[in-house]
Amino acid sequence: MNTAADNFVKVYEENIQFAKTNESYWKGTALGTRIDLGNNKLSKENEKYRVEIPAELHNKQKRYNGFNDSEPIVETFEEYWLALTYNEKFK
Repeated sequence: MNTAADNFVKVYEENIQFAKTNESYWKGTALGTRIDLGNNKLSKENEKYRVEIPAELHNKQKRYNGFNDSEPIVETFEEYWLALTYNEKFK
């Protein structure tokens, strides 16, 4: 089973609702993703394994809100740590 943490989903839902309320919108395109499998953190607690892997998202994007509609889309790099868990008991 693949799941997203409840707090992760909640933050995205709140951000989307905020954007709708304020009539904001995004424009952009994904340019690539880099995942550094050689630089990870592995741990085990009880019957759960956890690996954290750094990732970088590369895109061109811009959030518009009615006041800045003529501004150009900008290139961005966002760094994240992806956390994956495996529960040995439930496979």
